[in-house]
Amino acid sequence: MGSKEKMISLSKQDVSTVYALIDRFAPYPCDAMERHVPLQYKLCHTKAKATSVHVPVTKEGFADVVCGLCWATTYASCPCGALLVASVDLDKYNDFWNFYSSSCNPLLHPWDPEDQRSIFQGLASQLAVITGLEAEGMIRGLLALCILGGLTGRPSTIYSSLGSAAVTGDWVGMEDAIKELLRDRVPIFRGGQRPGLSLARLPGAIVKMFDALVHDGIVAECMQLTSNNSGVRRMALYKIVRMFNSIVDRNVVVGVSGYKAKRMIELLALAGYGSLCGLKLQQSDFRVTNGVYPIPDGSRSMLVSIFPAATSDYLVRQGLRLMQKYRCRDLDVCTISAMLCFFSEQQDGKIQYV
Repeated sequence: MGSKEKMISLSKQDVSTVYALIDRFAPYPCDAMERHVPLQYKLCHTKAKATSVHVPVTKEGFADVVCGLCWATTYASCPCGALLVASVDLDKYNDFWNFYSSSCNPLLHPWDPEDQRSIFQGLASQLAVITGLEAEGMIRGLLALCILGGLTGRPSTIYSSLGSAAVTGDWVGMEDAIKELLRDRVPIFRGGQRPGLSLARLPGAIVKMFDALVHDGIVAECMQLTSNNSGVRRMALYKIVRMFNSIVDRNVVVGVSGYKAKRMIELLALAGYGSLCGLKLQQSDFRVTNGVYPIPDGSRSMLVSIFPAATSDYLVRQGLRLMQKYRCRDLDVCTISAMLCFFSEQQDGKIQYV
């Protein structure tokens, strides 16, 4: 954190409250750094901690990581979240976890909801068409489908002739595929997916996004996701997420926002959880992406309402990490981020899930 971060002083009563909350939010042993919350609040982040941790440079280093925000290698040495404990809105926090635990929520397990299963089936059926290709060709086809699904947000586009054109790299045939979908009156965009990207620009956006990712080396990194070695997979996943962020930050493809990039990563994760193209992703692999995973506005605003002290991107990510600590260490950031967005919609009265 920067040196200008606002410092917070605590009264003795505040200190005892923070200790009690730390015990609740961290159901496993904490080291002295996390335990001494007043010091954390006064300094905001111990300088020694800030300067002693670095992004790993080897696959072995990534295998040992338990938090991709502070790069701690043991749960007890991860201080993330201590800055936010005193500000938590417990009522809203508990409401969120009740929502998460409800059997009616839209994303309780990796294979829910129905449209997510439908997307997976669409990915699998389209990839079956190019089964004869080498692993690199299969990965390229999967990436094209993830880009398409991320831009449109509809399972039907993956199933359609547009998906067939994408998976085979038939960029010229995409325009004909779109005309076919329009003729059949098949919806192409879903809700928030469309802003900034017109139908006429969809084929060009898919091609440009695909070319940019391939140029950045994403195919080689995706190949590493087939490894049985968790360190190899996690190092590759970290690089992949940063590639998507870089394309958004550089505005390489007009209309591709952080939200759409997040959707593309989610689809790649879905494919990895289902072992498509030989990918062997595990939910725990995403622990290394805590510091870089795209957090959409809806998820971010809901998290800030739960942790009012989360006034910066760094603190928002600490809030996500704190949620992982309390409920499930290996609950991936994809799921938590999505659930925060769904919960926000319900709180705003847009959709009633439960």
